[in-house]
Amino acid sequence: MVDNCRLFEKQIQIVIIIFAYLVTEEMELFFFFTFIFLVVDIRGMLFGKIGYECIDQKVCTDEHSECRFGRCYCKSGYDYSYKEAHIACVILPKLGQQCEIEHDSRHQSCADPHAVCSEGLCKCKDSYIERNKRCVVDVKTLHENCISNHQCITPFSHCNDENKCVCRAKFSEINGECYPTKYNCLEGEPILQNSQPINCSIVGRQHLHCPEQSYCVPFDEHEGQWSCQQVTVFHGICCPVPKREIILKPSCLVGKPYSIPDSCPTSSHIRHKDRFIPWQDRPCCPRACPHGYGKFGNKCYQINLLPGDLCELDGQCACGFCTANLQGEKACQCQPGFTELYGKCHDERCFHGDPAIDSDTGAIVQCDSENEWKCPEDYSCISEFGLCCPKIPIYT
Repeated sequence: MVDNCRLFEKQIQIVIIIFAYLVTEEMELFFFFTFIFLVVDIRGMLFGKIGYECIDQKVCTDEHSECRFGRCYCKSGYDYSYKEAHIACVILPKLGQQCEIEHDSRHQSCADPHAVCSEGLCKCKDSYIERNKRCVVDVKTLHENCISNHQCITPFSHCNDENKCVCRAKFSEINGECYPTKYNCLEGEPILQNSQPINCSIVGRQHLHCPEQSYCVPFDEHEGQWSCQQVTVFHGICCPVPKREIILKPSCLVGKPYSIPDSCPTSSHIRHKDRFIPWQDRPCCPRACPHGYGKFGNKCYQINLLPGDLCELDGQCACGFCTANLQGEKACQCQPGFTELYGKCHDERCFHGDPAIDSDTGAIVQCDSENEWKCPEDYSCISEFGLCCPKIPIYT
């Protein structure tokens, strides 16, 4: 959103370096420092612009923008549009409304990110269907027709060349589900119980349910939402701890590695996580579920759903749980201790670093949009939480 401004800042920095080089002892330094002052003042000029700092609603100067968490954003119902070097908040046409094809790749033609402008109207893209006035994936199970991998939601399935959802290579179909034909431990065979690999979980740094001299090797992960400070949970099976003197050959726990070693398409694959495989050697392995879906039991469910989105399981909701709403439908609600703000669940904490502490009392400094001055230097007031939080760096 602030790419243009970042580029401008980089250009200014280069000019400063060149200008400083040209300054000689014989030149008047007055002109040089005047130039530096003007460059530094650019940051002040960006205050209140979309993507940059603000204090309250009055500060955001761009039309249809508002101050949220100390930054200016477009108001709900508006989308971002680039106007030359500026960003504007505009209303884009919804599904079924008239539209014009946008040739600038930075711009959307329609409000829904999964819609396109076709024959002058906003319509859902191929492999998407309209549901509740939104474009959602037209999901398929085994043997159903498909045109894209992300439609196949049977775990470890994909859309083959014949446009059918089938089990991936090195998986076999049993009772409508895809099971690996082999588990690949770094050394030896999986630890068995009742002739089946022992299932395990990794919660934070803890490896659960594995016996001694074995560890949990994940084949998939649940993609949580960072703002909840959730501990990522990995699910897998127990493998023997490899001997240190053995040269290990990294491999996927299940399935076949992606054919291009240096590439890993996130829509269908994921970098395999094994504590004995160095980061740079991690193979690209098939996802159990398409990107944006999580594996619960033997099914793939959409995850990171927002408050009000229909759901079936608690694990689908970002910072929330799945419960019946007033209409009797199951929908996501925020967890206790979280507040729904701007369509998402938030707990009252700084997004970056820790809140300011009063050096005399040791208490957290309280603030609001009318008392921004209470915050120390390099802190800004997040009025929604009443906290002085470290300013988030914009320039890198």
